[in-house]
Amino acid sequence: MARFGLQALQSANSFAKRFKSTQTRALFAGLAAHGIMPFDATATAAIGLVLGISGHTVGWPYPKGGSHAITEAMAKFFKSLGGDIETGVEITSIDDLPESQAILFNNTPQQILNIADSKIPQSYAQKLQEYEYG
Repeated sequence: MARFGLQALQSANSFAKRFKSTQTRALFAGLAAHGIMPFDATATAAIGLVLGISGHTVGWPYPKGGSHAITEAMAKFFKSLGGDIETGVEITSIDDLPESQAILFNNTPQQILNIADSKIPQSYAQKLQEYEYG
């Protein structure tokens, strides 16, 4: 287990260098990309290793009904908790939304600033302003 841990602490870039073929490096990159971190960051090899080991041990997971089934299940659960989902509505200000305990955005940092700047703590707004795309 310690050996695995030491390997997992490497960046995905460093770990991938041990593979000879470009196909294997590409496969590992695809697995490691699920970590949504730069490939040169510490411990990014971990997600690639875990997914690779899982795939070889129990097979590659596919949701019954396709990936859309995951979205449907999450929406159903959210609605069972009293949540409401609206699509196709343009929100230009946080004041367009009903009063609630939480609001989930699926927007870029700049769009969130445009919509909710007056309600966002300054420290968080600063992080959104400094976000680098890419």
